[in-house]
Amino acid sequence: MVKRAGLQARSASVKAAMEAGRDKDPPKGKPVLQTVRLDPERHELLRTIAFHERVSMHSLLIEGVDMVLAKHK
Repeated sequence: MVKRAGLQARSASVKAAMEAGRDKDPPKGKPVLQTVRLDPERHELLRTIAFHERVSMHSLLIEGVDMVLAKHK
């Protein structure tokens, strides 16, 4: 039962994150392509987080960019 409770909690947090993401206005215009160069350690950490959170690495990078932009408003 412990595993099931953990899965339900994770599912609830993923749903909450998805709902929060829907509140944002969608970007306008054509996306600009940007290369991000990561050292192997950061790349592996990002991959691990993406795997465990069941999200894409891209969405994590966008979340980080949004945090930096909000900090510098």
